[in-house]
Amino acid sequence: MIQDIYPYHMDNQYHPVPPEPDSFALYYENHAVLLKKTEEGITFPRFKDLERLNEELYEDYIYLFSIDDMRYYLVQEINREPLSEFVMENTEIFRAADPQYHAFAGITGYQLYNWYKDHKFCGRCGRMMVMDEKERMLRCDECHNM
Repeated sequence: MIQDIYPYHMDNQYHPVPPEPDSFALYYENHAVLLKKTEEGITFPRFKDLERLNEELYEDYIYLFSIDDMRYYLVQEINREPLSEFVMENTEIFRAADPQYHAFAGITGYQLYNWYKDHKFCGRCGRMMVMDEKERMLRCDECHNM
């Protein structure tokens, strides 16, 4: 099963700590994910792989979760290297991908990507929601202050 990632341990509590160059950057476009296929299976770009073309990368991210000491972040609207080893693949790749902990990280990140994408606007006033600093939630500053 995809969730069986033993001996690894996932911590999905919200710990909004800044990414480091070795942190994983999960990038999605609709039903596609940016990844690289290797002899060992799939892997995701790290921040250091994307920073050259993305000046604001360390400012525009969302902390997602960690697996052991590896932290995963959602990044949006990035510039990709045209000849990079990282390519966009359909998210169905996670069904049979190895290593399983990366496949589980990828599909969990994809679910969170969709949640953030689908909850951008306040259901009451229609304004853009903002990230909370303490927990994984979005709030409307306009309606929150009423």
